[in-house]
Amino acid sequence: MPLVSPDALHAALETVIDPEIRKPVTELGMVESVSADDEGQVAVTILLTVAACPLKDTLTKDTTAALAYAKFIDQGGMKLMEHWALMTTAERSALGEIARNFAARAKR
Repeated sequence: MPLVSPDALHAALETVIDPEIRKPVTELGMVESVSADDEGQVAVTILLTVAACPLKDTLTKDTTAALAYAKFIDQGGMKLMEHWALMTTAERSALGEIARNFAARAKR
């Protein structure tokens, strides 16, 4: 049985804020998957808009910090395995729409 549930991992990632849009990556559809196994490996797949995303390092640091703060990694041998994937065209379009709506509300 995994040491931590996917729901708990997802909740911890709600504190990871996209540096450009300034919204949680979980709300932006950027978290493709989360899991943990019996040996304490935590796997997270974050979707990037482009392969050479300049914010990948920031997202890596923030993801690691969020899971460490929630004590899901770096305790009792739990380790983070990060995976990166690219958004599809439809996912990028949806993210753009979220960003535009967020910007429009912020101007009000």
